[in-house]
Amino acid sequence: MNKVIQPAPVRRSVDVKVSQKRAFEVFTGSIAAWWPRSHHIGAAELKSITIEPREGGRWYETGENGVETEWGKVLVWDPYGRLVLAWQITA
Repeated sequence: MNKVIQPAPVRRSVDVKVSQKRAFEVFTGSIAAWWPRSHHIGAAELKSITIEPREGGRWYETGENGVETEWGKVLVWDPYGRLVLAWQITA
């Protein structure tokens, strides 16, 4: 029988000199403004990145060719409090 190995969750924290509300807004609403343009998985150059503002929402990129490529799902959407994203690029 094959044993399934569960990877450990990735947890990171960063201290920034803005309010928690502003940090949440920039991270979720302006992600394409700070995300490295070279870090994408679609075939075309990266045009935009979207995090749909709701639990169960999609987290995806849109290429210059208009094709959407999903990165994962929004597991927890608690504006200004908590955000949990599932990174599912092979799902």
